Amino acid sequence: MEPCRALGIDLYLQHQGFDTIKPSGRAMFQMCGVFAEFECSIIRERIVAGLVRARSHGIFRPKHLSPTGA
Repeated sequence: MEPCRALGIDLYLQHQGFDTIKPSGRAMFQMCGVFAEFECSIIRERIVAGLVRARSHGIFRPKHLSPTGA
């Protein structure tokens, strides 16, 4: 968002009801970014935990799939 702000560009989302012209809109936009980053981190953490658990049970992904996809 900062590169846009440096160019004097603001964002107005009518359907969501906020814009980045007002401080409340900027705060809301930043909070959405914070939660999106948090969600991405949680997903990554769960994937890594699942891979570790699978390896501990002797389950591995094949290096190559066969032409039939099996």
